Amino acid sequence: MKKFKLTTIAMLLAVLGIAQTETNPWSLGVNFNPKEYNIDLGNASFNFDFLHLNPGLTINRYINPFVYANLSGNLGMFEYSNGLESFRSNLLALAKSAF
Repeated sequence: MKKFKLTTIAMLLAVLGIAQTETNPWSLGVNFNPKEYNIDLGNASFNFDFLHLNPGLTINRYINPFVYANLSGNLGMFEYSNGLESFRSNLLALAKSAF
């Protein structure tokens, strides 16, 4: 639970530092996103005992006062074991958006 609180505080502080303007159009960020899964072997949704924090990068570009573009990606791993069966998988998540 302590990791969850620290992650939440870090994310809130990171949001306060984002301010693209016409003279400073780019921003680069580092993030650690928790990923959850719900599969036949088990469910890790809302299980904060072991967070799968996946590191990633975010790039933002100011276009005009009403629009900016965002590209973000995360690289990580999932793993689960219930004593009888287990799995381990790599994760690559990419997202783009414009607001």
